[in-house]
Amino acid sequence: MAGLAFIFIVFIYVFVGSLIFKKVQYEYQRKNTSFITPAIIILILTWDVILGFPIYLSYCLFQSGSKIYKTVDNVEGYYIGEVSKHNYRTLLFEEDYKYKDYKLKSNGKYYRTYWLDNNTSESCIQPGPRGLYTTKFGNGQCVAIEQISEENVSKWEFVNGGEKTYIPVIRISYGSERTIRERKTGEILGKRNSVRWCGGWVNSSVGLIVGRSFGCGASASCGRTLSKSDDITLKVLKVEKLGLYNQPKKQKELKPIIPISLVPQSKLIK
Repeated sequence: MAGLAFIFIVFIYVFVGSLIFKKVQYEYQRKNTSFITPAIIILILTWDVILGFPIYLSYCLFQSGSKIYKTVDNVEGYYIGEVSKHNYRTLLFEEDYKYKDYKLKSNGKYYRTYWLDNNTSESCIQPGPRGLYTTKFGNGQCVAIEQISEENVSKWEFVNGGEKTYIPVIRISYGSERTIRERKTGEILGKRNSVRWCGGWVNSSVGLIVGRSFGCGASASCGRTLSKSDDITLKVLKVEKLGLYNQPKKQKELKPIIPISLVPQSKLIK
């Protein structure tokens, strides 16, 4: 149904545009009108794309991606800020760090989650009927939670989001997608910038027709990543002294090759 509505709107626009073109040609009968009128009709649909795409592309090339200002060695864990409920699920897919700290909004207290190789401990979070955590729990592991004082909270803080700038006419937003900073001083150690472009007004109108809100239903973006090897957190807060992903590769020890002429003949004859 939405597709038919879109086709109908396109048909109406083309029909009205052709009437306007014929009317202008009939009234003015000039050669320039044969070029100017179709250009205006097309620009009504595409002016914000023509203006927005070069700006979006320039931000992608020069503003997006990882920005590392300072690195820290031998980090065991970090603080993830305030959460609405006990947060242990981030540990299910993150085993590089020993722990993660957070503050519970409901009581203002600080907690630490960490992996424990003893699923019988009273600190363990009990698993659900199924899932990744249930599997790990069955293998003898669990995620433990304990309350800690504010003084013991990690000095390194992980922040989702950060300062963003929005350009309203062409609807481009850019800024920090992820920020790593020193918790008390606020010093930014590194961040990952992303850029998002909502496309032209036609794109948003189509999104509205097919059931999305008038916004960024089919937007373009750059600077984001799902790759663990490109995680800004691991690059700034290094787990090991040389970092997790730049450890020198161990060279395979090769046995010295002895020329056959130097091997006693008695050992060659069996």
